[in-house]
Amino acid sequence: MIIWDVETGKKVRSFSCRGAGIAGIHDQKPRILSAGGDAIELWDSETGQLLRQYKPIGRVVSCLVFSKDLRRALVGCLDSSVLVWDVETGRQLACLRGHTKQVLGAAFSPDGRKAVTGGRDNTVRVWDLSAGKELICFRGHTLGVRCVSFFPDGSQVVSGSGDWARIKVSKSTRKNLVDYTVRVWRLAPNP
Repeated sequence: MIIWDVETGKKVRSFSCRGAGIAGIHDQKPRILSAGGDAIELWDSETGQLLRQYKPIGRVVSCLVFSKDLRRALVGCLDSSVLVWDVETGRQLACLRGHTKQVLGAAFSPDGRKAVTGGRDNTVRVWDLSAGKELICFRGHTLGVRCVSFFPDGSQVVSGSGDWARIKVSKSTRKNLVDYTVRVWRLAPNP
């Protein structure tokens, strides 16, 4: 893993992770979760020190993100599941099921009570984390949803797909189709 200074473009430090490069970076504390295969590690991004290695979770990780309080993580998996995970203990708190293909993006709501996920099934799903259930599924992207986020007030969700596919135009011609779509979805107000 390499940490870069975005202002100078220079490498700040690098350190070796056990697996391939899936990382969740906390925006206020010097912490990085990295994943490769089904292994997850917690790092101090200022020192490069490995703080914790968690036991393999038995699923291939495709995305992960910290909660604002650094206590939980959302772990999107290749098998279409989303794990709500305790960062301190490495214990699974919930398994959210609804996507039918790989989960590509995830985010916590500003208050930490909900999550939003996007997947290769072209859907955006909003979850109630205390109940462990899906609240709503948005459809409209034509290709996989790679990134999702809540608006700062939690009233809306933004999602983005950016993927390409080869389509057959005629018997002898194939053409690349690119879909870069950003959508904003309004959530119903809380009762």
